[in-house]
Amino acid sequence: MKRIKFFLLTLMLMAGVGLANAQEGTNAVGFNLGYATGGEGIGNFGIGVKYSYQMSDNLRVQPSFTYYFEKDDVNMYDLSLDFHYLFNFNNDKMAFYPIFGFTAPFYKWNSPIEEVDGHTWTRFGCNLGAGLQYNLTDDFAVVGEVKYKLVKDIDHAAIAIGCVVQF
Repeated sequence: MKRIKFFLLTLMLMAGVGLANAQEGTNAVGFNLGYATGGEGIGNFGIGVKYSYQMSDNLRVQPSFTYYFEKDDVNMYDLSLDFHYLFNFNNDKMAFYPIFGFTAPFYKWNSPIEEVDGHTWTRFGCNLGAGLQYNLTDDFAVVGEVKYKLVKDIDHAAIAIGCVVQF
């Protein structure tokens, strides 16, 4: 239950920041489904939220939060801050963008062994990847992204598909 409350609080915070800074065509809020590759509790499905701020015609910044479902007694959350450089084509209906950013994954082990139960740690790293956005309307788009997360001891790839509402 704590995880759901934390997820909803994060979603409301990101939406509130977006509404507070709302300018026509410069903001977007989105949801995604993803998969992180890897072992030791990393390789699993997740859900996420994101907020995008368009800094110029081709540059945007995007904070995001992803919760990965528990696997092998490990809970994982990922907080990222990414920068996208948009290459628009097809009359601005589609955009390809390379991704560069920062990531902070949080891990918690839930173990039946009392000495290990509740063990947590955080690592900081770098995101490198690419994404594709297709605008279905002026206000709604579908997106797909692939990122490689360079994090000490736990490098892994993350794949996500989702949608964004632009305002």
